[in-house]
Amino acid sequence: MQHCAGACGRKQRPATLAEIFWICLRCSAAAECSPLYIVAQLLNTSRERMTLWVWPCCSRSAGYSQGQSAEDAPFGRNWAAEVLQPPRPRRPRNTGALPNRLLGALALLRDPAELDGEGLGRAATAAAREGLDDEAWWAALTKRTKELSDSLAMHDVSLILNGMARSRRLDKQLVQALLPRICANLVYLTSAHLAMLASSVAKAEIHNPQFTNLLTRELKSVGNVLKLQLLPHLSDGFKLAGNGSQEAP
Repeated sequence: MQHCAGACGRKQRPATLAEIFWICLRCSAAAECSPLYIVAQLLNTSRERMTLWVWPCCSRSAGYSQGQSAEDAPFGRNWAAEVLQPPRPRRPRNTGALPNRLLGALALLRDPAELDGEGLGRAATAAAREGLDDEAWWAALTKRTKELSDSLAMHDVSLILNGMARSRRLDKQLVQALLPRICANLVYLTSAHLAMLASSVAKAEIHNPQFTNLLTRELKSVGNVLKLQLLPHLSDGFKLAGNGSQEAP
């Protein structure tokens, strides 16, 4: 390797990477030049031969006058840019995501028959939050949920049933139809969705020992802090599930 230190006043000579590193530090510390750019130029196809250039980023050392731009100067900022500069960090893409409250309000304005599973969950949550008292709208939401019952994601099911339960619009037949899928996928739910489903099943007054046993098993696997947080939401589920022999730990 060779070291060329232009404005630093050092002659071209072989140098190790460690020497070049300390030269750069001394130059910066002595304020002889602004922060340095280290660029490499491959002289030929051989991997052994490489010239390492240490070039100060200032007009005096870069060799261009005031009328010359840094981009056009020898060994300027973009010299060998395609080979040497690391890839620029990608800017976070603006996905156009809206707050959940606004998404729920927008879903609430649409006909439930036009919503998918995610939209139904948001609409039910927004309707419960806003205290929507529209019998026809809740009936349409229930009908659409029954149509999509075989393809609904479990977190959407928990949001839909929780919104219905909070608004006292639960359809017992709908909960019974969804219960087999709920039991089959209970292990994949988060603690918050478990609480929503347990409260909804309890308020629908459905007595299902299988659901209670599975819920008890899931509660045994969560931490004590989560149990205390979920206890107010789960207590009525165990009271109304009709299985007195199973109790939450």
